[in-house]
Amino acid sequence: SCRSIFYYIIKILLNDQYEEGKEEQECNCKGKGMPEFRIATHALHFGSFHRILRGMENSTNSNNSCKISFYEIDMKRKDWTMHESLIDEDELKKCNLILCQNFFGVPFEQTKLFELGRKYNIPILEDCVQSGSLFGKYKGDTRSDIIIYSGGVDKTPACFGAGFAYFAPSTFGQKLYKQCSVFHNALVTDSWKDRFMSCVSQIIHVEIAKNTLGSFSVFCALAYLWVSENGGVVQWDTIALKVRKNQSISPFQHSQAKFLRKPSLYQLKSILHGLSKKEYYGEIAKREIRGRDLLLSQIPQEYHSLLFPWLTPKVQQMHRDNMGISEFTWVVSPVGNRRDLCNFLNEHFVISMINTTWAYDSFTKAEVAKDITNNLIHLPNINQMKDAQIKYLGEVLTAYCQSRLKIA
Repeated sequence: SCRSIFYYIIKILLNDQYEEGKEEQECNCKGKGMPEFRIATHALHFGSFHRILRGMENSTNSNNSCKISFYEIDMKRKDWTMHESLIDEDELKKCNLILCQNFFGVPFEQTKLFELGRKYNIPILEDCVQSGSLFGKYKGDTRSDIIIYSGGVDKTPACFGAGFAYFAPSTFGQKLYKQCSVFHNALVTDSWKDRFMSCVSQIIHVEIAKNTLGSFSVFCALAYLWVSENGGVVQWDTIALKVRKNQSISPFQHSQAKFLRKPSLYQLKSILHGLSKKEYYGEIAKREIRGRDLLLSQIPQEYHSLLFPWLTPKVQQMHRDNMGISEFTWVVSPVGNRRDLCNFLNEHFVISMINTTWAYDSFTKAEVAKDITNNLIHLPNINQMKDAQIKYLGEVLTAYCQSRLKIA
């Protein structure tokens, strides 16, 4: 998976930093101390990678530990773009890695991070899992040393669980490629049983936790009717959240033993099959653009920036130009109460779930990123809905704004 690629890239850089820090301490006679590994990134962290980083810090399995810290750049409150004017160049050049993460299905504008990475010869790792898919026109920034994609059953391309990485022909890119290859080749091959169970777990998450009920639709409809007839209330977003967070069935395990495995032959074949479906995914991308335009047309203009602060005209055009596919469709409560919005959606038969994808660091001082993390909500993915469903969703979101903003 892309988690194993990410893990080994960080492991290699941590080892390098530890050795460098140890040499400095010996030369300066400072005695024992823990070297610091500093990462420059925007303050909205991809949850899986962030948990891996925190798990690697002070690992009990390693004597060469480093303290991992972040130099974070916050977002602008108005449109959620990076607040580049806040970047302190003197602080950034002390970093050991620049982590550029994309989100909301389009390439995220973070030009200054790329520029300063090259200026100060800092390795750049770009996460393109949510940049609009491998089939979008954007294939990562040319200044990146490594670019990562994902290929799970809920990704694009959909595979039996896989990760992709492009190592650029740069000094850092080639060094990390050679060292990652050594680690990768020594991994145990994923077994049929483990991969089967992982795929089953992923399907459960896709159908329940990510609002694409599929084969469960009839069962869920009957269950909803039965509970309603007996005076109960089915809180679908709560059910989805419990499924998403249940570690016993989660396919997104962060235990090293779970994801540090080499793909088997049939996994590699599933990747090849997924990559062959470019024409099919092109139609999905067109469907997403039409669906997004249709949804916005159903909601009064004055509510657009309240529900979708990041979805500016510029970003809408980026969606059209990139022709990518979004993994999620997002919305925020215009009154800052996502629980209230989830309840309202549930009452109107729209399945939602609070954000579990993006996170903020426990030591963060980035207040806007923290607010974003605490207010984001998953909606049913717009590229999987019919026009009638999209129109209905627009009506429900409009009704919510009209009712709550009067009170606010």
